[in-house]
Amino acid sequence: MCEFPCNDGEFLYWNGTCKGSCVEPLQQRTTDGKDYCDYQCTTDEFLYFNQSCLDTCDTPYTSRTEYGVVYCDYPCESDQYLFDNGTCVDSCDSPFVTRNDSNYLYCDFPCADEEYLYWDGECREECEYPLVYQKSEYNLCLHPCDDLEQYYNVDEDSDDDNGDDTLDQISEFCSDECIFPHVAKENDLYKTCELAVTKEDQEVIEDETRAMNVTNDISAAGLAGLAVATPADTGIVSGVLVYKMMQYPRYCDIEYPPRLKYFYKNQNREPANLALFSDIPNQWRKDLEGDDEEGNEGGEDRRMLQESFEEYNVSEVYIVNFWNATFFFLISLIFTLITSVIDHFIQKAKKPSEKVKEISNKIAKGFRWNLPIIIIIANLDSIIIYSFYQYMNFRAGRTASAVSILLSVIFLIAAIIIMVASYKLVKKSLQLQKGVLKEEKEEKKKWDEKMRGFQVLYCGGKEKSFWTQGFLFLYLVRVSVSAMFIVFLYSIPLGQIILITILGLTTI
Repeated sequence: MCEFPCNDGEFLYWNGTCKGSCVEPLQQRTTDGKDYCDYQCTTDEFLYFNQSCLDTCDTPYTSRTEYGVVYCDYPCESDQYLFDNGTCVDSCDSPFVTRNDSNYLYCDFPCADEEYLYWDGECREECEYPLVYQKSEYNLCLHPCDDLEQYYNVDEDSDDDNGDDTLDQISEFCSDECIFPHVAKENDLYKTCELAVTKEDQEVIEDETRAMNVTNDISAAGLAGLAVATPADTGIVSGVLVYKMMQYPRYCDIEYPPRLKYFYKNQNREPANLALFSDIPNQWRKDLEGDDEEGNEGGEDRRMLQESFEEYNVSEVYIVNFWNATFFFLISLIFTLITSVIDHFIQKAKKPSEKVKEISNKIAKGFRWNLPIIIIIANLDSIIIYSFYQYMNFRAGRTASAVSILLSVIFLIAAIIIMVASYKLVKKSLQLQKGVLKEEKEEKKKWDEKMRGFQVLYCGGKEKSFWTQGFLFLYLVRVSVSAMFIVFLYSIPLGQIILITILGLTTI
């Protein structure tokens, strides 16, 4: 007689053991009132967690052998997601997609083997530079920046093989904005900063501007030379004026071609300063502009400059913009004082010859006022423009604003005095030149000697010609008017260009 070996309520397993339960994937069966728990696969098959029978147990599942038979298990907890690489996670984040198969949770890679999964969840056949191909078991195509709103500087990364760098290395070339000569470009997937001017063109333009700066420095040195010698012609002053006329258009609210814009960006030296001083230190500039504790430029009460001026690093604080020229002016005053003191002692001394005394006296008188005057003349347009923006951005209670206002007023008053003096000295010189008698000529000679300290304002060119004798006065007028165009006609850029061009033609 064949008896059922298990007690009531127990299951008889295929291997002859008795247990109180029959857990999936094993299969329950009741025959003649007796409960059985069967392994439903053949001995060379794997019993899967979903009760199917297959010849292999592949990733992401795990194999297990128990009582001589093999199983293929789902490796995760019931509330976890299974990746196809066999890992278990508590959540399945985008761009991966969730799947529920008979209450078993999966986190699936949504793309075909030959496709790349993008951060937006789309599958595409290519992952092209500057996108980053992440080498892993999945074909992931990542955004090159941590922040999707940032711009990637494509020219900064010389290696366009986007599979060789880590994402952290690539992200070093990301920024919140594009700074010229880079320009912003974007498509549906990413934003980039690309060079608007090739590096080869940059080198050519930089060579050209260096040559112009050298010419400007020579003209500035020539202007300084006018302090001690009567000029034979007006070419030196014209050189500085032409340099300035080429600078004015950059402040007009016009979108220039990239090469021309890069040329203007490299024209950052003020004429007649000879590049003797470096720019104001950054920390001093921040203190003078009154940046707040969070680093916001000028603090909350700062009034913004016109965009084209900010683009060329113009500040609303006069002393910041006029830093180099102010120091050059102070140096000229010190030099004037030194030459005067030296001349005083030479004239009092007995040993120097009369020739030495004469030369010393000419130098001292020449530098007495001419050099400071030249600096103001050569920077007249800057004085006007920077003063205007200082007045527009004056902030009561700030020492820097008060000092800058005072400094700009001093220079403006000095510029007005120089213009008036130039006109009067030219008229006086021309009046004395009309004399034909010996006494009249002697009077002209004595007057010239007396006015040697101001000779830059009226000497030069042909005798008895106001247009040549008064060239410097006309220069001051042209420069002043051009500066006014820049300041007051900002909303009419075409008008600015036309008027500045017309004024520029008068220098030819």
